[in-house]
Amino acid sequence: MNFRGAEIGGQLASVGGTFEATEGLALTCNAARIGADVFLKGGFRATAEVDFARADVVGALVVTGAEIGDGIGLEAARIGHGFFWKNVTGARRKIDLTEARVGSLRDDRASWEGVDTLILHGFRYDRIDGSMSVTERIAWLGRAQEGLAKRQETQVGPAFDPQPHVQLATILRAQGDRTGAALVLVDREKRQRRAMREWRWKQNDSPREILRWAMTLVGRPVDFLFWLLAGYGHRPARALGVSIVLVLLASGLAHFTYEAGQFAPNSDIVLTSADWLGAVAAHEAGDARMPVQIWQEGSATAQDYETFQPLLYGLDLFIPLDALGQEEAWRPSTERGVLGKAAFYSRWFFQGAGWIITALAAAVLTGLVGRRD
Repeated sequence: MNFRGAEIGGQLASVGGTFEATEGLALTCNAARIGADVFLKGGFRATAEVDFARADVVGALVVTGAEIGDGIGLEAARIGHGFFWKNVTGARRKIDLTEARVGSLRDDRASWEGVDTLILHGFRYDRIDGSMSVTERIAWLGRAQEGLAKRQETQVGPAFDPQPHVQLATILRAQGDRTGAALVLVDREKRQRRAMREWRWKQNDSPREILRWAMTLVGRPVDFLFWLLAGYGHRPARALGVSIVLVLLASGLAHFTYEAGQFAPNSDIVLTSADWLGAVAAHEAGDARMPVQIWQEGSATAQDYETFQPLLYGLDLFIPLDALGQEEAWRPSTERGVLGKAAFYSRWFFQGAGWIITALAAAVLTGLVGRRD
């Protein structure tokens, strides 16, 4: 059926209609102008392609309860209201939405899952009103990106198109789902970086490209940390969660180490005092208690010394300010047991993590790194 370039003042409806063709187009409305809605529903069946490329539909395009064979082409189409894509079955070999513009997108997951080739390049919509979750939307974008990678195997440049991700994130943010928008942008960053790595791997046939590939390979741990700590700049709150976990780990280790008596005052005055030397001598003479425990129980000067607080000690290790006084006043003893050694050498890990996370969080919040779209 050929409506190429037709001017239809009212609706175009096919409810339960069958359009058969062994090849080519089963129904074409290429460059047609339709003054109201288009209905392809209620058992509509097309064995070949349905073509609405460059069509201008004033109302909605409703494809529901339909069986689509080769697919549907909507390249550069303009749909004034909603594009309904629900309960669609059939082979659906290719759904091409290149540069299409619709008022709203109303769809379901099952109608997209059977599509062999999905093209979303330049596809724009003003609103989403469907049953798909953000996770399902991300999988929908992934299906389009996987098809793009297959089509661009012989082309120059990374096989990735960021526009569909940016479009979805923009609409989710406009509809109040900022968390969903952030998840979409994180997925975009992950796929874009992967596509760049894969492209550079294929291009490593010159010294310059080999050097670039090597730098990319070295940068993978940095990418992983950036994703883990800040979601590539789109989820900076992750850094807070990681920080809390690390502080609690440091505090827990410090607590058990202190309870085992494997801490010592970090003071030359205390360590050379008669009380401390006496405590060490008593321990070496057979007292089961650790020197710090003997010193705290028997020395009057110990009562005036900085009280050990595990949580404050963990914070003092992690925050690169040394402002709480715990790390300055206490130090794990490597000579008193395994916990003391673990606490002593793990300090460098917690301190390094604190510097990295603090610097990264500051850079993200000030916009020095990470994308803000």
